[in-house]
Amino acid sequence: MSPECAQERRLQEARAFQETEEFREAKKRRQVVEQRIARLVQLGVRQARYFGRRSGDGDGVNGDGVRS
Repeated sequence: MSPECAQERRLQEARAFQETEEFREAKKRRQVVEQRIARLVQLGVRQARYFGRRSGDGDGVNGDGVRS
């Protein structure tokens, strides 16, 4: 089977899947998640509170008592 035939078969399968109820439900869930992520980005979730790998007083021990 040539790569073109395999790709065409996958495209046909994807188009058929788009017509199913399962796809519609997955699409709705994805839209909800993407809207929530967009809202978090608007609220500044990309802005880190601290520079570097960790926050704290610099003693080299995190809150669990494990050296970092």
